[in-house]
Amino acid sequence: MKRVFRDFAVDFERFTELFPVFQLRENTKIGHLSGGMHRLAELYVIIKSDTKFVLLDEPFTHISPVQIETIQSVIGEERPRKGFLITDHLFKRIQESCNRVYLLSNGKTHTVENDGDLKKLGYIMS
Repeated sequence: MKRVFRDFAVDFERFTELFPVFQLRENTKIGHLSGGMHRLAELYVIIKSDTKFVLLDEPFTHISPVQIETIQSVIGEERPRKGFLITDHLFKRIQESCNRVYLLSNGKTHTVENDGDLKKLGYIMS
């Protein structure tokens, strides 16, 4: 696992500070991690990699609520340095993580400012 972090020039020690469950797993192969642990390591490496733009498709799926909060803070740390495009059905998490939110509905893109907009567009119920 530590090799993946090294290959992408991402600090493994910082990752283990944020997610202590990985502290004794630096030599574990990624393929031997549970699905949730694999997803978490993958997300962190993608977010922290030296890129100008990050595309995340349903990043909060299979992640515990506490880990979601940490991932959101990592995204917040990186936002001044790179752009993010995040797609997810968990609209509350998207609203907490993004400057602007759009909903794709019936082939059109709609700006979403609040839950009222989501209700008008039929995405959530009253």
